[in-house]
Amino acid sequence: MRLGWYDDEYVRTRDGWRIRKRSTTFMRKHGGFDSGRQHDPLAEAE
Repeated sequence: MRLGWYDDEYVRTRDGWRIRKRSTTFMRKHGGFDSGRQHDPLAEAE
């Protein structure tokens, strides 16, 4: 298990609010932080 948080950017669509961009930062056991790559599931589908 890892502790972390998301930094999301939202966009409003006709179907409601959706996540446009997401990045994740994880906290390591020693107290340091490990910022992950921005997660864009739509870009991965291309």
